[in-house]
Amino acid sequence: MGRWVAGAPGRLALAALELFAERGYDATTVADIAERAGLTERTFFRHYPAKRDVLFGGDSALNADIRASVLAAPHDASPLDLALAGVAPLREHHDANKEAVRRREAVVASHADLIERDLAKRATLVATITAALVERGVDLATAEMVTSAVGQAFATAVRDWLQTESEGEPLGALMNTRLRALADALAA
Repeated sequence: MGRWVAGAPGRLALAALELFAERGYDATTVADIAERAGLTERTFFRHYPAKRDVLFGGDSALNADIRASVLAAPHDASPLDLALAGVAPLREHHDANKEAVRRREAVVASHADLIERDLAKRATLVATITAALVERGVDLATAEMVTSAVGQAFATAVRDWLQTESEGEPLGALMNTRLRALADALAA
């Protein structure tokens, strides 16, 4: 039986990010990633089913955090406030790791396989928030609309936030600005 290696998923993800940035996605093999991380290919495949998944680890933990954030929101929270609570773990992670997020997003945007995987992850996150809103008593149609709007506001805010050179305004503040713009557009 193989040895358990502490921090292997994180080491593999960091190695992959570095190699994808240096060589490109197509020119990087699983063997290259494992070697850079100081691990074996077998260890890689214990943690990730394929090369394209290495930058998307931790989905189940993130989904659990998102669900918990929605369920922990105040009892009288509006559907919008519930959805915003759902993206709070993402905002906090992004605010604390802006340069790493910038590097990751640049690598993801460089290859169709990674873009496809990123879109699938985003759809899963939206579905998680939607399900949590329904669990909190929001009707499905409202949950879907609110979660879709918040998800798009988040994606737009992240894009704009990453284009700023300085730390600048926190992602949450920029996201709130985007949501206000959406509300104004809908009210017009």
